[in-house]
Amino acid sequence: MSNLQFRTEAPRVWRVDPWMAGGVRHVFLGSVLDARDPEPDWFTRIGLYCNAPLNGVLLLNQIHSDLIEEMPGTDYLTRQRGGHLPSADGWIVDRADLAKYELAVAIKTADCFPVIVIDTKSTLSAVLHCGWKSSVLGILPKALARLESGWGISPSRCQVALGPGISREQYPVGEDVAAEIEAASSGLCVNHKSLRPVINEISGEICADVGSLLIRQAISSGVRSENIVESGICTYNSRDCFSHRRDAEMAGRQLTILA
Repeated sequence: MSNLQFRTEAPRVWRVDPWMAGGVRHVFLGSVLDARDPEPDWFTRIGLYCNAPLNGVLLLNQIHSDLIEEMPGTDYLTRQRGGHLPSADGWIVDRADLAKYELAVAIKTADCFPVIVIDTKSTLSAVLHCGWKSSVLGILPKALARLESGWGISPSRCQVALGPGISREQYPVGEDVAAEIEAASSGLCVNHKSLRPVINEISGEICADVGSLLIRQAISSGVRSENIVESGICTYNSRDCFSHRRDAEMAGRQLTILA
């Protein structure tokens, strides 16, 4: 059983217990804000959701990769205001630095899984955009490896939260994608019989479970199973979330934020 739990704080707003009580300012937003169309009071509203005053929210040019940006500072905000976003799909940050500069980092999703990694003994964290491509490339285990090699953070003391993403029942894929996902999970957690298969046949279609792949990667990297939690919210099924599979080009983008 996980030591963590997703909590609905308000309609389309979720947090992980006990992170907030421990000072981890974070939020998984649903369709309450659309990241494609920032509103004039965007920073103020996000600051309220995170319970933190903000000078800015740092975004990425997300490219479905395994690239991760480290330790953003005020120069990132200057570059972003000039229209220059780093091309990557994750952040490794020190929350103490974010608080010092009154900044937040965020990723955008609309079926892909937002993932937050917290070190329980420091303020180092990672925020990741995990679609099937980034997951196959190993963005989550690479983030965990970089936390260990760069700062001596053992995955065994990390906690991992998977926010709302598309469920396997709503994610039919082609044989080529299924083969890549299955290959990425090969040999991972073979003794964990309770984990869901990454590829399933549902109603005659081949369906992928990206969430299961991410859990397998986390456990295989050394994260304890009790330190992993899923929201259990399917973006396709829930009208509280944006979904590209459901709404195609009309779909907005929800934010996952760490301050």
